[in-house]
Amino acid sequence: MPENANERKPALAPGDTITLRLDSMAPGGEAVGRHHGLAVFVEYGAPGDLAQVRITRAASSFARGAIETLIEPGRDRIEPPCPYFGACGGCQWQHLDYPAQVRAKSDILLQALARIGGTRVGSAEPALPMAHPLQPAEPTPWRYRGIAEYTVARPADAGGAPALGFLRAHSDEVIPIADCLVQHPLNVEVLRATNDWLARNGAGRLWLVRTRASFAEARALVTLVFPAEDPSAQPLAAHLLGAVSGVAGVSATIARDRREQHRRLSRHIAGEQFIREHVGERTYRISADTFFQVNPGQAERLVEIVREMARMQATETVVDAYCGAGTFLLALAQQAGREIGIESNPAAVRDARANLRRAGRVNASVVHERVERALAMMARQAAGPRKSRRGPAFACAPGSARSADVVILDPPRQGCGREVIGAVAALRPRAVIMVSCDPATLARDVALLVERGYAARRAVVVDMFPHSWRVESVTLCERS
Repeated sequence: MPENANERKPALAPGDTITLRLDSMAPGGEAVGRHHGLAVFVEYGAPGDLAQVRITRAASSFARGAIETLIEPGRDRIEPPCPYFGACGGCQWQHLDYPAQVRAKSDILLQALARIGGTRVGSAEPALPMAHPLQPAEPTPWRYRGIAEYTVARPADAGGAPALGFLRAHSDEVIPIADCLVQHPLNVEVLRATNDWLARNGAGRLWLVRTRASFAEARALVTLVFPAEDPSAQPLAAHLLGAVSGVAGVSATIARDRREQHRRLSRHIAGEQFIREHVGERTYRISADTFFQVNPGQAERLVEIVREMARMQATETVVDAYCGAGTFLLALAQQAGREIGIESNPAAVRDARANLRRAGRVNASVVHERVERALAMMARQAAGPRKSRRGPAFACAPGSARSADVVILDPPRQGCGREVIGAVAALRPRAVIMVSCDPATLARDVALLVERGYAARRAVVVDMFPHSWRVESVTLCERS
């Protein structure tokens, strides 16, 4: 190592101010520049920005900072239209021109696969942008989210009224809002109607309000979340049904924290239990507790890419792990000989089965089980004639070389992990199609597949989350 290496990479400390040119975007939404070779991540920066940056965190291999003075804006920087941008933690990239957002997401995916997973993709394709779902002539997409999660902000002073809002970035503080530009208008109507109620009646124990709106029907389901039973649930539900014509039904659930509220099933208390959404020509029944893509317009493009990658034949079997309401099952049923969906959420299992029945898909079934356990049982059944442990039968051919020709994996943000990937590899499918909303966990899981004899052939970003750094992608892995 040269004696002057430390001179080329000087140490930084919190509170230092440096002049920095930013050159790219990173996972998490920050822009990146280099100070004498040291990577510096800057929140709300844009490629091309020249700025005075105050260092907020420093380590030996990187630093983080905030813009104090923007000396020269990059060509992709625009004025964010949302008055809450920079305080609300929901969007990170409203200050970037939309084409720049799309380009950055392709780069983030490929860098994650290469740096985290050590994987090179055979064919990396340009990201697929989206159009405005309600105003096709508008060049920048807004109002695309069908799902919202509002938190109750309780005023510090006795004279103020509680109101719904979103969490401040990197904080538990709630920012009350009057509108959200990425939300379906019906979700905003629910927000305002709830705020009217809270101003007159107080919040009681209410701490979260979840909404799920259908673009196909302009109908919504609302879920009220309390830490304990609360008598205000029923009158608030009645108020929402009366005040917002698009509210189809209301449920309530009891949960003490955010993680628990996604594990607990809600209790239907008023109105209807289901709404319906369209993805292309297919119709899906969705309940309040069922996972479904937040952006149905782009979900159709996601489905078509999966169908193209799968290249299903009439004699083949496809396994859709984490199948939710059956988004991919319905789309592939006309091509595959047999379909097996796996889902641990009982509400989603009921919805998926109802959707398959309604579509007349007799070649498809849905197993209610954790993915890792179901795949392991499938692998044991496929391995030989020995009786498997107690569990569902998958109608695999015992002793066959492959019990699944194609496996689709669409896990939550934490990805699949070693146990699931190991079980998939044991099934020896010819293709594994990975749908992901997190490049880091995707890269880890692809690397695990590569270790087991697969190669990453294609990777495509489908922009499901404009104005956010979230990267939805589809990756095809085939046996080498």
